[in-house]
Amino acid sequence: MIKVLQENVSKQDLKEFLYYGMSYDDKQLYQQVNESQANIFQFSGNTASGMIQRAVPQNFDELTCLNALSRPGSSFSFDDFVANGTEGSKYPEPISKFLKDSHGCILFQEEIMKLVEDLSNGKIKGNYARGLLKKLGKANKKQEDLDAWDKLVNTIKEEAKSKLTNAEIDEFTADLITLSAYSFNKSHAAAYTYVACETLYMTRYFKSCFWAASLAYAATKTDKDEIKDAVKEARKDGFKILPPDVNSSKLHFTPLSSDEIGFGLNEIKGVGIEPAKAIIENGPYESIVDFVIKNLGTKVNKKITLALVGGGAFDNLIPAGERRKYLKITEDFYVNKKTSKSPDKLREAWDKAVDSHEFDSKTSPEEYMELEKTFLGGSFFHGVFSDDMVEKIEKLVSLNKCLRDFNEIREEDR
Repeated sequence: MIKVLQENVSKQDLKEFLYYGMSYDDKQLYQQVNESQANIFQFSGNTASGMIQRAVPQNFDELTCLNALSRPGSSFSFDDFVANGTEGSKYPEPISKFLKDSHGCILFQEEIMKLVEDLSNGKIKGNYARGLLKKLGKANKKQEDLDAWDKLVNTIKEEAKSKLTNAEIDEFTADLITLSAYSFNKSHAAAYTYVACETLYMTRYFKSCFWAASLAYAATKTDKDEIKDAVKEARKDGFKILPPDVNSSKLHFTPLSSDEIGFGLNEIKGVGIEPAKAIIENGPYESIVDFVIKNLGTKVNKKITLALVGGGAFDNLIPAGERRKYLKITEDFYVNKKTSKSPDKLREAWDKAVDSHEFDSKTSPEEYMELEKTFLGGSFFHGVFSDDMVEKIEKLVSLNKCLRDFNEIREEDR
């Protein structure tokens, strides 16, 4: 992300971001996380994202609590966290007075340590209780640890009998056992939330750079759904993703305007960093054969050229609708050219390949989709609907007359 910022943001703006920009009191950060959790550190997963949508955090402390709540040990408290707001708690005052910063719920190890020490009148040290709970969080519990826990509970009952009933203590200590499955210390949760706020800050104030970096990162994943989901989320956030182009694409996904991001050459399957750098350096290009000539002596080979043609990076240099035809022409050209490095011989080989191919039909939508799935990781720029139909659908979506896909129906709970 920093690299994308360095390439697309002024030095002064970057300096302000790195050293002065972010404030925990900035309400825009919490508005942003409530609008979208996509690619936000620690909050993009289904569990944490769902909690954000229900809890609607308004400040750093609440976001820190949600970081802790999304862990297995403390997640049982989520409904109480939402219901309590900033005032309520299921626990009586001797316990709840320590939980003002976490909506009356026990979320952090520090709270556990403080409560055990207080309720036992200092006879049980917080570190001891924490270590014991860690042992009890394991699948195979030792009898000696279970016995030690019973002793701890009895000590609290004896020392806190003037403050709490045995039933209240049993509920409290049972919750501690549940928390032993996995709970955060507050400094850990706060550190995670700090990083989350950094990504929220980038998302809010350097949105095009944030999405460019997110898309480039998603493209590195072996799971093809990563890049498809990232493109979908970027478009949902108002960005137009432009297809790859040998004359305008950069190395990676790059912001081209406030609402446009260009597909990177390195993100085309089979291209690679070094060939992509050479392609950018040796441009511009007038045709596919001009591209081949200008990249002689580099690592740009037949496989890479075919990936560029198949992925649509030459669509602006060939007749509309003829990607399938020119993919076949390029394959035959490489057979005809053999080892020749003479520009004139290469042009002759190209002309021969062009003359040998006659296609009666244009590349079909299904063929475009298959080519893009192969070379880009998804059919991002073509679909079964015509451009005119897509435009009409987008108009209906903007008027809230329809939804784009079944996922949105589930998200809207309709």
